[in-house]
Amino acid sequence: MRYKLLIGAIGLLSLIGCKPKQPDYSAEILKQAEEVRQGFITGDFKLVLKHIYPSQITEAGGEAMMIERWTSAQTAMKQNGYNLIDIKLGKPTKVVHAGKELHCLVQENIIMEKGGQLLDTESYLLGISQDNGKLWYFIDTYPLSMPTIKQILPHYNDSLVIPPKKETQVSPRK
Repeated sequence: MRYKLLIGAIGLLSLIGCKPKQPDYSAEILKQAEEVRQGFITGDFKLVLKHIYPSQITEAGGEAMMIERWTSAQTAMKQNGYNLIDIKLGKPTKVVHAGKELHCLVQENIIMEKGGQLLDTESYLLGISQDNGKLWYFIDTYPLSMPTIKQILPHYNDSLVIPPKKETQVSPRK
């Protein structure tokens, strides 16, 4: 009898210590990151805006100004001989809680061509959800320092480590 009680108590204690499994947000994160990718490749910046963190839109002066900046940057790239070939997305990292938000990283490789050379720049999109994983916003971390990220996201969870920037890889176009 004591043996059964002991086994029962151990079983109960192990259940108490179990945390509920975190939902798998990967498919939804990638689906929405893919919308951003498609928007940049096709120039459909209204689609991209749907997934830009709201404070960044405000800081840019609103949606029209943000679209104007992207359009100007795309024109300048072309005038300087750069051609966007592709944006490849990696799998999202583990999702972490950051205050009332969820955060994750999605690796991206931006592939451009200039003068017969392929340029491959690795970067990370910081995914942010304010509604428990239904809608994801993305911030490109490449141009940002950690203090800037923490200014944009005061509750940023330091357990989500953004890998250091890498140099652009250059190779001949085949």
